[in-house]
Amino acid sequence: MAGSAHNNPAQSTDPIATTGGSRLSMLPVLCIAGLFAFALLPDARANGRLFFSIIGAAAGLSLWGVILLFLHRRSGRRLAVEVAIAKPHYVQAAVQIVILAYWGWYWPRAYDEIPLIAAQLIFFYALDALLAWSRGRVWRFGFGPMPIVISTNLLLWFKHDWYFFQFLLLTTGALAKQFISWNREGQRRHIFNPSAFAQSTFAVVLIATGMSSQLTWGREIAASFETPYMLLVIFLGGLVVQYLFHVTLMTLAATATLLIFNLIYTGITDLPYFVTANIVAPDLSRSAPACHRSSHLAAHEPRARAVRLAVRARILRALSPARSLSTCAFLGQTPARTDPEPLRTADRSHLPRGHGRPTQQQMGNVHVSVSD
Repeated sequence: MAGSAHNNPAQSTDPIATTGGSRLSMLPVLCIAGLFAFALLPDARANGRLFFSIIGAAAGLSLWGVILLFLHRRSGRRLAVEVAIAKPHYVQAAVQIVILAYWGWYWPRAYDEIPLIAAQLIFFYALDALLAWSRGRVWRFGFGPMPIVISTNLLLWFKHDWYFFQFLLLTTGALAKQFISWNREGQRRHIFNPSAFAQSTFAVVLIATGMSSQLTWGREIAASFETPYMLLVIFLGGLVVQYLFHVTLMTLAATATLLIFNLIYTGITDLPYFVTANIVAPDLSRSAPACHRSSHLAAHEPRARAVRLAVRARILRALSPARSLSTCAFLGQTPARTDPEPLRTADRSHLPRGHGRPTQQQMGNVHVSVSD
């Protein structure tokens, strides 16, 4: 396979593999030492819980490595390393870095997180190596951890007081990569996208416990995706991956599933599941009680739901006020007009650069109804 990959560049999904020596087997040691060094970051020194999260992760890897080295020397086995450069890995990583760079240009908080993203990356490299060697397998060294770590950090950050959960999140993805696999085309491959599996697992727990806002920056990340043309940049980056690796059918199936789920949820609750819409709603507080029983306008942002359907959001922005007005008109009621001045004067100091509208967090969940 290695020879054919060298001779035929068109085989983009086949890795270029070479066997590494004892020098490459020292890479996890360097990664663990680097992780200890990241505990000296200003953010870590200013927050004791973040400091001990990083130190704890590095210490755990160190203890694991020492035990593994002792067992391998006792059995006489060698820690094998294989350099495997797979095109899908470095292309995905490049696209994600572009998205991260664009995102941080409008929301500098993303740039502030880069040192901790780097700490997570070297943690994942060391973890991946120790997992492979503990199972008696060859560690395939390449760009594989990069798209896993970067894509995770495009959607979910735990707050510094709870940062050990960020390392547990990556550990969950690494375990899924190692143990949830199947034989495909003569090779053992993981079934699920490791970062997607880990994020889905943690998101279910966070939503079920209602702890998303307390533990993560999920709400702020979702609001920051209102950055101008952010969704377009993500879409164009996705087109590159779609074109090179022919995964369109999988993407279409996932999109169709989300659309169907959104329609079912909306049909049951009368609320969109994946939509954030800051709607300037008419003030119905002076309308007759009949309007309360027939008109219910809400703009809702569920916690930890960073995925949104932009087209549907804009349709709802246009139709929701019209639906309320038409209902009141049918009942012979005239809703009073809302003064838009509070929205114009809202504090925009922490908004992304170039973003002129208040976020959902500023406005709160708009919930307009009329009580009897």
